[in-house]
Amino acid sequence: QSWMKKTTYLANNFSKQVHKFTSLAQTKRKTAQELEQKLASKQTSVESVKQGFEYNKRMLSQSKHGGTMKHPTNPNVTAVASFPLLPDVEHWGRAYTHVILDQAPKGGPIIRNTDHIPLDEALVAHVDKRRNAARMNCQVLVNQKLVYPDHTPETEEEYDLFSTVQQYDLDVLPLKDEHTPHTNFLWMLHRDEADNDVLLGATYVPISSRVQLMTGRPATKSMVPTQVYRRPESQ
Repeated sequence: QSWMKKTTYLANNFSKQVHKFTSLAQTKRKTAQELEQKLASKQTSVESVKQGFEYNKRMLSQSKHGGTMKHPTNPNVTAVASFPLLPDVEHWGRAYTHVILDQAPKGGPIIRNTDHIPLDEALVAHVDKRRNAARMNCQVLVNQKLVYPDHTPETEEEYDLFSTVQQYDLDVLPLKDEHTPHTNFLWMLHRDEADNDVLLGATYVPISSRVQLMTGRPATKSMVPTQVYRRPESQ
């Protein structure tokens, strides 16, 4: 029969009772109602965003004329500064993570007895998971030339050497589910080069995971320096 080919019947759960089956007209009517609700919700969201921009314009106009910027819902909160916040288009698409250390590195067999370990230039490398171990192991590497800038290398290759300054247990925690929007972001503040107190604006990128480095342990003599190369970025 031709009606047996209707997708509305094929989509029904045959474990249900016969009188609970929905007809093609009912299915279309329900789909149309759901679509109207989604469009209405989307239109409401767009209007809400527009209202937010209009409110921000009014507050900025008041602040320029000596007024104060008030919170849209809490009248007891007053803004002390305002600046544009936009997505960081230049770095968008890169993967960023939030790294937490339970203790700062204390140095290793090569980099030691120093108070200056530049963690902003450090690398988390040599990640592995031993059999029957609950967590992964890793090493934090630092470029030797950043710690000893006055050192004259014997060869140019020494500038590419990274030394281990600490070992850690590593655990990765996702901060975003597959079908949900981002809720964690990294903000980068941009200040005036002539006056560092002047904030020009800020940009942001999403953060999808958190890396926790725990149970810090000193590096051993067997951990020889690692030569690291950076591959050129592709368009």
